[in-house]
Parts: sequence; C-alpha cells; structure tokens
Amino acid sequence: MALPHTRRLSAERLSNAHFGELCRMHRDELVMATLGGTRSDEETRRFLCGNLDHWERHGYGLFREMAQASLELGFDRLGLADIVAFTLTGNVASRRVMERLGFRFERDIVHAGLPHVLYRRRKIVVGSRPVNGTGKRENATMVLEIAQIDVKPGLEAEFEAAVGKAAPLFKRAKGCRRMELQRSIEKPGRYRLFVGWETLENHTVDFRGSEDFQSWRKLVGHCFASPPEVEHTAQVVDGF
Repeated sequence: MALPHTRRLSAERLSNAHFGELCRMHRDELVMATLGGTRSDEETRRFLCGNLDHWERHGYGLFREMAQASLELGFDRLGLADIVAFTLTGNVASRRVMERLGFRFERDIVHAGLPHVLYRRRKIVVGSRPVNGTGKRENATMVLEIAQIDVKPGLEAEFEAAVGKAAPLFKRAKGCRRMELQRSIEKPGRYRLFVGWETLENHTVDFRGSEDFQSWRKLVGHCFASPPEVEHTAQVVDGF
C-alpha cells in the first residue's frame, strides 16, 4: 500500500538509511523538547532498532501537512471510522495542530510513563458523492463553516443578491462542497452562512489566502453591521 505524500513530503518506512537524518533530528533541542530531550548518536542507533513513533519539524508546517495526508489515507482509503492522536500534556504546539485538524480532546492518558493527552477525530458522514466513472457512490466527510452575519438595516436585499453573485467563488474554491445562506425569522437582519469544506484548512488557509476571498469581502463587506462570528463544526450525531 502506498504511504501518504503531499506536495512537499513523502512518507517512508523507517530503515537504517535514515540513521544520519535521525541523528540530526535527535540533536536538535527544539525538535526534541517534547520528545524526551536530545539523544547521542549511540542512543539514536539503539532507538532505530525499535520503533519511531513520530516527530515534528517546527516552523515549516510539515507535521500538519503530513497529518492531513494521513487523515485522508485513513478515512478515504482505509475506511476508518475514527483516528486517535496523542502527545505530551504540555506540548501546546502539537495540541493546536490536532485541534486545527478537527481532533477533539478525549481524556488524559499515560504513555511511556509520562502524562499525555488523547485526541480523537471521527469520520463525518454527510450523505454520498459519485465515484468518477464507476456509477457508484461513496461516503463523504465535511467540515461545516457557520458564519453568523448581522446586516445593516436596509441592506438586506443587497446583501442577499451579493451572496448569490459570490456563489461561483465558493463553487470553484478548493475543497468546497456546498454553500447556502439562511435568514433568521425572529431577527430579520441576522443571517447564517453555511459552507461545507473537505478540510478545515480548505477554508482557513486555501480560501482565506486566495484572491477569491478578497472578492467575496468586496461584494458583501459593506453590508456587515459588525464582524461576522465564524465557527467550524463536525457532525457527531446523524439522527434521521
């Protein structure tokens, strides 16, 4: 089975050929700060004879990139129902990465005699999508963006028209699966925009960093009575 890979990274099964790279990593105080401290080359040699659990290169976003590819492997190719991740309790950077990837804290655990935190991410099923050229359908996962938007009095119709014009921006955005606008009955000046994304980063990184996001804000920004309140959700119960 092919191991996960991204534009910048390719996973490889650990072997003796990686000894030099492991030595450099194990001497790096920043990298090893949450992995038990630096190791000598001899300690690394012994380590290589066992199992390498995980490592993270700080500052380049490589851990998050590979973690995302691993999630896609687990959910889309292996069909896993959920995936767990854990790190040392005080490793704030790794916890932040896991949370950005949709993992949720589950419980405290002890691993290798040290306090760790266990996170879990479940596969979110939101119906099905066609499999190209096969005539079959498969389950799809989605992160739902919910933006609460209060509109200036008198600009409601203009805002709704502008959102309609912006639909093609979302439709061509990377990882965007759906977009719809709902208006409050009790508070007619309040709207909620629902946007489905394949991953959290499709919204927070890909779309927000694009020219289309600037175009979206130019279309609707003048209608905002206050900055929108945005959150992301993952389905945990599929009632009926």
